[in-house]
Order: sequence, then structure tokens, then C-alpha cells
Amino acid sequence: MLLLLSVAGTVLAQPAPTERQEKVDRASQLHAQASAMRDDAERRHQKADAACREKFFVSSCLDDAHQAQLEQNRKARELDRQARELEREVKRQDVAEREAERIREAPAKAAEAAARAAKNREAVDKAQAEVARKQAEAATREGKEP
Repeated sequence: MLLLLSVAGTVLAQPAPTERQEKVDRASQLHAQASAMRDDAERRHQKADAACREKFFVSSCLDDAHQAQLEQNRKARELDRQARELEREVKRQDVAEREAERIREAPAKAAEAAARAAKNREAVDKAQAEVARKQAEAATREGKEP
């Protein structure tokens, strides 16, 4: 009874397919946004690099441009982290759904297995009876023949 209640609670707690799809879509958006941020950071760094080479304090300018690129990449990594967390959450939900389905189907599968086993036992018993009958016939024939 307790197992049934815990399974029912798991089934009820599962998100609707649209919620799952929203999370998947959001994760894809975050990955795309992070990729765009990295591309933008690279473009800005290349422009800044070219502009810095025309200045008197080249090293300081290049360091500043590199730091700006690093900061932009940190933000992009954070977006990727959020996206991966959403993907992990969706995968955990999928696993929970499959487990709940397996638990729901277990009694039916057990009943099917028991029915197959009974049918197999019946077939074996029938085959053994047939073999015994044939052996008995052969024995009676051998006993009657001179």
C-alpha cells in the first residue's frame, strides 16, 4: 500500500510534457545565447586588439581587451551552466517517469510471466506424458512379440 502511494505521488509530481519541452527549449536558448556571447567577445577582442596596436600603451590596452573578453566568456559559461542544469533536471524527470512506468507495469509483466510459466509447465507435462505413453506402448509390443 505504501509503495502504491509513493508511486502515485511520483506520478502526480511529474511535470506536464509542455513543461518538459519548455525546459528543453530554455536550455537550447541559453546555449545559443552563450555561444553568441562568446562569438561577440571574440569579435570585440579582435577589434580591440587592432585598435590597441595603434596606441602608445599597447600592452595595457591589450590586457584590458583580454580582461573584457574573459569577463564576457565567464558570463557565457554561466549561461551554459544554467542550460546544463536544466538539461540534467529534464533527464532526472525522464528517469523518474520511466521508473514509475516500470513500477506500474511490473504486476502485469509478472502475471504474464506466470501465465507463460504455467503454459510451459503444461506443455512439458503433456510432452512427458506422451513420451511415457510411447515407452509403455513400445514395452508392451516388445513383450508380445516372439
